[in-house]
Amino acid sequence: MLLIAFVGVPLIADRLAPLVPLSVERRIGVAVDRQVRAIFDGKECAAPEGRAAFDKLMGALSRHIATPFPIEPAVLASSTANAVALPGGKVYVLDGLIQKSKSPDEVAAVVAHEIGHVAERDGMRHLIQNGGTSFLIGLLFGDVTGSAVVLTAARSLASASYSRVAETRADRHAIDAMLALGRSPVPLGELLTRITGESKRGPFDMLSGHPLSSDRLEAMRAADRPVTAPPLLTDDEWRALKAICTAKS
Repeated sequence: MLLIAFVGVPLIADRLAPLVPLSVERRIGVAVDRQVRAIFDGKECAAPEGRAAFDKLMGALSRHIATPFPIEPAVLASSTANAVALPGGKVYVLDGLIQKSKSPDEVAAVVAHEIGHVAERDGMRHLIQNGGTSFLIGLLFGDVTGSAVVLTAARSLASASYSRVAETRADRHAIDAMLALGRSPVPLGELLTRITGESKRGPFDMLSGHPLSSDRLEAMRAADRPVTAPPLLTDDEWRALKAICTAKS
């Protein structure tokens, strides 16, 4: 049983996830979307200047990471320091993470990491591996939007702790994207280390179960190159992004 749990199920997930039709994965993402928002108790933030700054970051990143789905990004008004990628291309950045970030590069690199999970379809793998028998049966028979299955899937994604292999792949996407933009990937490692080093963390705090942020920071330092491009946002745009959830819409 242990062999099946720790070897067989992950192997099945790795083999099965790429075979799931993109239309099915998008439908799963839509089905769990409302539940994920409810878990983080966050409404979408849409202050115009902040949203424009966020869209500017997303536009820059999307040119350098190929994904099977169009990315649908949003900022949610939650104090939790987290970012979440759902199956099908939805990417949420929570305001708590923006407030803990010290620069646009930290936010951009985290978003690039989450887009990397979309590119690798890691959310789908995670659901197959952790969704239980009901999810697998629903996937096989085309019914993955039942209320019980959706709630289980949403909670699984919200507290997702990906494998070291998945995290390394997503980190690689972030590193490559930041270097392609002429910026350093190191701010991602610095933010992860800063957040995971805090003493009080809830079950949905960013990367609470992710592997060894210090090792990941060292990998980003090893891949680093001199900065060759101007900041991704101006000082005014960065202030607007910081206020995206508090400024008037």
